[in-house]
Amino acid sequence: MSQITRIDNMEKALPMTPNQVKGAPIVTASFVNSTDLEDLLTPNITKALQPTRPGPTRRIRQSILSFTRRISRIVGPGQTNKPNGSTVIWSVLGFVALLGFGSVAVAYPLRPIFITIGIVAFIVSSSLAALIASDLRSRTLTPRVYRRNLGNTLLTILLTIPFFVLLYAFLWFPNLNKTASRFSQDTVDEVQFPAIALFQNSNWTSQATLRPKSQKCFLGWLKEDAVFCDDLTPEQLIPGQSCNCKAGWTNDVIEGFEWQNTTYRYVSWRPTPKLIDRVPTYLMTLQAFFTYNTSQSLADSYATQSPSLWLAIYDPQLNLADALRKGYTRMVLNAANGNNAINLGLTYRQAPNYPPAYDY
Repeated sequence: MSQITRIDNMEKALPMTPNQVKGAPIVTASFVNSTDLEDLLTPNITKALQPTRPGPTRRIRQSILSFTRRISRIVGPGQTNKPNGSTVIWSVLGFVALLGFGSVAVAYPLRPIFITIGIVAFIVSSSLAALIASDLRSRTLTPRVYRRNLGNTLLTILLTIPFFVLLYAFLWFPNLNKTASRFSQDTVDEVQFPAIALFQNSNWTSQATLRPKSQKCFLGWLKEDAVFCDDLTPEQLIPGQSCNCKAGWTNDVIEGFEWQNTTYRYVSWRPTPKLIDRVPTYLMTLQAFFTYNTSQSLADSYATQSPSLWLAIYDPQLNLADALRKGYTRMVLNAANGNNAINLGLTYRQAPNYPPAYDY
């Protein structure tokens, strides 16, 4: 087995001889087994050569720096410029990402997207401004040369982002949400009769008090013994042909209808599917009955008021609440104790965000 020589300074360990000078080092030699030395050094060498595993934050930072260096070598300016390549590249990437999000906002001009693009633009512009300021103020061992074209590029990006956001907020978004109305005229061969409702304000004593199960309806002239309209074919429903259409009335007065913070009682008439009008001048007569307390009206108003009711005419394809809520009908005040002649014009329109319906 081979031996290895170890040389040590043993000034204090050995006694001085007469020929030695005080303070001179004493050189001695000893022998150590090479196997023992290898056992002593191997753990330390192994520990020194073992690489340390970076944490997740450090790995992300290293990946971003590596990506930035690769892009800078291909398309970006050098790191010796001021501003450097990393700042320019991230500014351009942030601007391009914001343009892509802005394209989505233009294609879908909705209120949540409008708020989101404002928040994203503020975050991107603030981050880029902080990045550019940090880059311009940083000092390096090697002096960097300021490049005016790179500085102008960053300045253009910082000014363009808020400019585009303001244009979108005050010009593009309002114009993209404008409601365009288109009018056209057409001729129809037949149309269903409209639905009609009579309302009584429950808290207004000048209103007539509707009675249940007493309403009447006639097409053509009023004839109590006329046939029912549902027993006639559509070809027979022509002017001059009288028929009874009271089947469309509600039997009872409907209570507790709420509209615009007011409570109403009402009766309504809806045409049956067979009631199709093919002639514009076809006459329909509706009659409702009521009671009226003149003494109460005089006590409340210091005068005898004429009874009144609210009238609404709407598309029978809709229910009454939807017709009012969507704006396809409205209540009109009419004198109850008299005859009201109403000529209807057909208007088929579409309210914003609702399907089309007739608005008489």
